[in-house]
Amino acid sequence: MTQRIKQLAKMFRSDYAVKTFISSGVSLFLSIAFTLYNGFIGIFYGSVWNGAISIYYLLLALTRGITILAVCGKKSKEDRSLRRISVLTHIIMLIINEALIIPIAMLINGDRSYDFGMIPAIAMATYTTYRIVMSVIHYRKSGRSNNLFVKTLRTINLIDASVAVLTLQNTMIIANAGEINEDMRLLCIASSTAIWLFIVMLTLISLFRVRKGRELNQP
Repeated sequence: MTQRIKQLAKMFRSDYAVKTFISSGVSLFLSIAFTLYNGFIGIFYGSVWNGAISIYYLLLALTRGITILAVCGKKSKEDRSLRRISVLTHIIMLIINEALIIPIAMLINGDRSYDFGMIPAIAMATYTTYRIVMSVIHYRKSGRSNNLFVKTLRTINLIDASVAVLTLQNTMIIANAGEINEDMRLLCIASSTAIWLFIVMLTLISLFRVRKGRELNQP
């Protein structure tokens, strides 16, 4: 058992594809946890914002789950089947993009979530900064891989981190302001639109890679 653990640890350090799929498995469980958490907050505190975000995390977990299961069952699937699965995940990602319009509109209109206070807001800001930095680093690193599933998962991670910025924006507004004024509304419109367009761009670039027909190398 100890030797097996050492082998897995060695593969995790040396094989970027394996590292990506293991870390994405962890992210899958986190997405499920965030789905349940935001769903609970949405129901318990009557927060429509958290209810909408819980749907986003549910779709995100579905996308990651399909991708990971496709790789786990790769021996029984042909390359064409794997490519169809990859296209399916991108269709779900496009649905996620559309689903984000609802919480963004709520954020702009001031329909915000429950106020947890300044300390959780600062902790969230620190964690979000870390996620953004690491997601950008790994997204760029995945550009050197020929594995489309690796690219897809790293794209999903960067999209997830971008949405975390929206959630942080929502939290900081609640923690620092009362009623949202016109200047704050304009700032929300500009920043939220920029983030949403960035997410759409990432999705379309990833979909183009799949449709372009590059190899689906497996870890």
